[in-house]
Amino acid sequence: MAEIRILTPQQLEEREQKPKGRSGRRRSEERTRIIEEYKGQLESVEPGFGGDVILGNDEDKRTVRQNLKTAAQELNMALEFRPIKDKSRIHFRVITPEVAASKPKRGGRPRKNQP
Repeated sequence: MAEIRILTPQQLEEREQKPKGRSGRRRSEERTRIIEEYKGQLESVEPGFGGDVILGNDEDKRTVRQNLKTAAQELNMALEFRPIKDKSRIHFRVITPEVAASKPKRGGRPRKNQP
């Protein structure tokens, strides 16, 4: 049989309170360290610069790309990644956040036209 638990109005109010501070999952210490290293390397670059990332044997392309994007966002930059078939390398170009925002989003289903 299911267990029923009765809550007081005060308990209901506490439950419905929005959490204070940062919501979502916290960043691990290792990821924070990696992002800080990437930020140190990206600090001196400006829009128009580019780069290559050569991945180690134990690194995942998607994880490295996401960490690079996060580091660039924290420095108020944006990265444009170029497709490449080599699974051990990543090509990118540094662009301004305004240019990144003006680019159309890729993929997805088109919206329905509302009558």
